[in-house]
Formats: sequence, structure tokens, C-alpha cells
Amino acid sequence: MKEFDLIVLGGGISGANAAYVAASKSKNLKKRFSVALISNENIIYSRSALPNFIAHEINSLRSIAVFPVSHLKQVGVKFYGLCEILQVDFNAKSVKIKNLRNGEKSEFSFKSLIIATGSLPKLPPVKGADLRGTYTIKWFDKAKDLSGRAKPGMKALVIGAGLIGMETASALRKLGLHVTVVEALSHPLPGILEPPLSRFVQTKAESMGVKIAVQSLLERIEGRRKVKSVILNGERIPFDFVIFCTGVKPNTALFEGSDLEMAEYGAVKTNSQMRTNLENVYAVGDCAEKIDYVTKRPVYRPLGSIAARTAEIAGMNALGAEITFEGSIRHQYDYVFGVHINSMGLSSSEASSLGLNTETLLIKIGRNDAFAQETLKVPRDSKICVIVDKKTDRIVGWQSVGLSKPVSYYNIFIDDLIRRGGTIGDLQEIGLDFSN
Repeated sequence: MKEFDLIVLGGGISGANAAYVAASKSKNLKKRFSVALISNENIIYSRSALPNFIAHEINSLRSIAVFPVSHLKQVGVKFYGLCEILQVDFNAKSVKIKNLRNGEKSEFSFKSLIIATGSLPKLPPVKGADLRGTYTIKWFDKAKDLSGRAKPGMKALVIGAGLIGMETASALRKLGLHVTVVEALSHPLPGILEPPLSRFVQTKAESMGVKIAVQSLLERIEGRRKVKSVILNGERIPFDFVIFCTGVKPNTALFEGSDLEMAEYGAVKTNSQMRTNLENVYAVGDCAEKIDYVTKRPVYRPLGSIAARTAEIAGMNALGAEITFEGSIRHQYDYVFGVHINSMGLSSSEASSLGLNTETLLIKIGRNDAFAQETLKVPRDSKICVIVDKKTDRIVGWQSVGLSKPVSYYNIFIDDLIRRGGTIGDLQEIGLDFSN
């Protein structure tokens, strides 16, 4: 049985980054440290770019690759692509895998382990969700199939109005499909944008021909072998495709029944060094809990930027470092339906779930001569809000939407304010004012 100093489970952004950091750092230190990366795919790519592939804006898997396997091999990582993880024995410190090309099975032992198994689509329990014509936007082969089958004039139903749902709706609309987006909550982009900003995006989407139905329920999908229609709010409506963009869940079923400590919803629990409750076992990315920077409470944030950072920390710590993760501040940016969307920190809904009582304030210019530089002014075609802790006046979140790209100054400035506990007074000092 071949032994590695470190085995990384999962070939997404977090797994690749953890393996690369550990191997490259050990190489620089001239330290013998063997690293293996096990992945069920043979290329590491950006899943957030899949809607662009659907829209025919990119045409190959390699064009969305974010971490060439050749880079991993150059620093000494042994890459096992197209391999399924069959079993992890934490007591014996071993991993069993199967090669998906030829069915050959192998077993490796490890001294340290980083779990980066990512996430899986979280599907609602809807009858007919397995019919041909139903999709999730998680895997390249599914996106490729949808891209090939979608033709102008066909009808598509997108379930879920988060960023991926809205991006998918935009992509299908660009192909000439009739698109309806269904959201169970009261406004699109819940947890990302506050209602006034969300309505700005909704208006733009509807002006481009996309129907958005909020507070709506998909009851079932109908058809013999393929999608023919759906029952939506008690009404039968014909559709050619149903695309589920209803979020993700941790991919951790492999560890059920083990001694690995997990949250009730399935994410692996970690401490500030990304260590689990088991010795020399770490967890990063979409399969793991993280700490929120503001409240210091555990949260589930399946975002690539956070996955990459936690992976870097785990990779270094597996090598013997003692790096601490201070907590994550959510950063999400997108450009969809001609609108630039920027959201960072806590939304009012997430803040409430973490025990904070917040207030959302819309931002406006306090005085026209507030900025010495034109680029630092608030664009007139934008809506911006700040989420503030009522008890302390501390800024915990910031959001903007607009037809002009928000200046990067604000991203850096607000991130710094959140980290150092800044208040609305700090914003007033630079010329911004507020309205409820």
C-alpha cells in the first residue's frame, strides 16, 4: 500500500489549492513531503462559469479551467483523476479508490488528510425531478447537454432566483428561449440583496423578457420520459426544460457513521486552523463549516473565494504551520441582465439567523464635493445599501446594484471597515448619507 504524507480528497478549487500549497511550500523548503490529490474529474474548472458555456459564450471545458493539472505535477502532486473515493478509514489512516476508466481499485495510506469533497445540488422533493429535460448547474456534462438541446422558442423553467439561477436564466434568454424563474421567497436573490436592490435587478430581468414569479411553489413535473409540463401554484404550464438552481449541500455522505464530527446539515466541523476533531485531518471548501468574521459563529458559505483561502490555510498547517483563520467575510460579485451586483458581509437575513438585530440603510450622496476624485463618487444609476447592527452601529454588510460597475475602492474600503468594526460615522466622514 503506497503511503503519502498528505492525501487531499476532492479535485475542486479548494482541493487543488490545498494540494498545490502544501507541495510547493515543501518543495521550496527542500522538505520531502509527498502529496496525492484524488478527484472524480480530470480537470479543475470554474463551476460558476457554466452559465456562460450554456450561452455559447465559451466553447470548451479547457476554457474554464482554473488550475491546470500540469501545475500540480510540476510541484510534485500525484494527481489521481477520474477516480471515485470508495472508503476512508480514519483509524487505519487509509483511503480506497476506484479508477473510473478501468475499474481498478487501489488503497493508499496517509499521515495527514484534507477533506475537500465539495458540495452536491440540493434538490427539492418534487415528483418528476428525474425526467429527461431536468438539469442542475453543477457539472460540465449537464451544462453541455442543456446547451446543445436548448433552441430558440423553447420554454425553460428555472427553480431558484439566486445568482446561479439568474445567470442561467440570462444565458437561456440569450439563446432565444422563453424563460420563467420561480422563487419561493418574497424577492429574487434572497440572502444576497435586500428587497429594494433586488427589485432593481428584477425589473431589468423582466425588461429583457424573463418572467419572475416570487412566493411560488413548484408542485410537480409531468411527462412520461421527458419534461412536458409542470404544476406551478396549482396551474399546469408546458415547459421543455426544468433547471434546478436551489443551492447546494455538503458532499459528506461518505463519512456518515464515522468519528468525524459534522453539523446537523452535513458540513464537517472545523476549528480556526481548519482542523477537524480527528488528529491530522482537515476540512475545507463547500463540505466544511467556516467561522463568520463578525459574529465568530459557524456558518456554511459555499463560495470559491472562501474555499481557496481555507484550503491555503489547511495546506500550510498540514505541512506543520500554525496559521489561524480569522473568519470569512462573504464577497459576491456578478454581472447579469446588464446589472452589476456586489454584495459583501452579512445580509439582513443571515445577520438575523446569527443573532444580530440589524437595520438596512440606503446610501445617498451627502454633499456633491465630498470626493476629491471623480471615480470615488457613487454612480447615479446605482442603488447602494449598508446593513448595520442596531446595538452598536457597526457595519456588517454592504450591497450595490447598478448599470455602472461599482468602483473597487468601495470593496476594499468596506471590507476594511467590517474587519475593524467601523460604524456609519466612518461612511458619513467620506460624504455619504443615509435614508431608511
